[in-house]
Amino acid sequence: MAAASITRFILIAFAISYLAGVPLMMFVTGALPPDAGLLRLYLPRTLIVCGPAIAALIVAARQRPGGVSGLLRRLVPRHNDVVVAAGVAATAEIASAGALLAAGISISEVRSVVIAHPWLLAGHFALQLSLVSIGEELGWRGWLVPELADRMSRLRATAITAAIWALWHGPLLFGGLSSVVLFVLGVFGLSVLFATLVFHARGGIFAVVVAHASVNTPFFFLEQVMRSAGTPDARLLRAWAIFQAISATTGLIVLLVRWPWWRARSVAG
Repeated sequence: MAAASITRFILIAFAISYLAGVPLMMFVTGALPPDAGLLRLYLPRTLIVCGPAIAALIVAARQRPGGVSGLLRRLVPRHNDVVVAAGVAATAEIASAGALLAAGISISEVRSVVIAHPWLLAGHFALQLSLVSIGEELGWRGWLVPELADRMSRLRATAITAAIWALWHGPLLFGGLSSVVLFVLGVFGLSVLFATLVFHARGGIFAVVVAHASVNTPFFFLEQVMRSAGTPDARLLRAWAIFQAISATTGLIVLLVRWPWWRARSVAG
């Protein structure tokens, strides 16, 4: 039964995101004017990014009475979750700044862009937090990781989720070999870091939702500003690759430092 629920979740998530979400994205994108800004960037992708969350809610409803409410409660911050989330957000921004610097984008350049477009940055973060992060994390870390970790080691549960998460980003897997390898390694690194937050929050995903939004926001924001200004985005692509390398390295360190803990079972911290 447990294996059937996991298989059902994966199939539903991919079906919603690709079989329903992609056609809807094409239709909505064509219906929106080119200058629709944030609306054009996020609205067409709503069903795609929410596929994992919708799948988790469907499977949770079938699993047990109160499954949906129990899953949604994972989003509610508890204990020191807000403090942890603030620390995670700050760490993500520091890592992003380091990647941008290494790619040749100066802090002063980023500062000037932020000062010029503060509400655009706030809009990106709000939509990343409320749409993209919840849409993905309610499924991946909110439902799938705990389900797997109840039956196997933390490491195996995290690795399986990372592999599915990487495959779910299907179009990104059709680039050059080096970029694909780096992307997959980055996904595995972030999966380790995100799973660490979930395990220590005993299944709560508030901090993970904030972390996911904090990782995505700087790059989505800068890409939109640079594209509208006609600036080549080669540096930004390089910065994203560097950030993936940072994520992969950090995830590996976290694994090695607490290897026996990762080999153990259960979602308890």
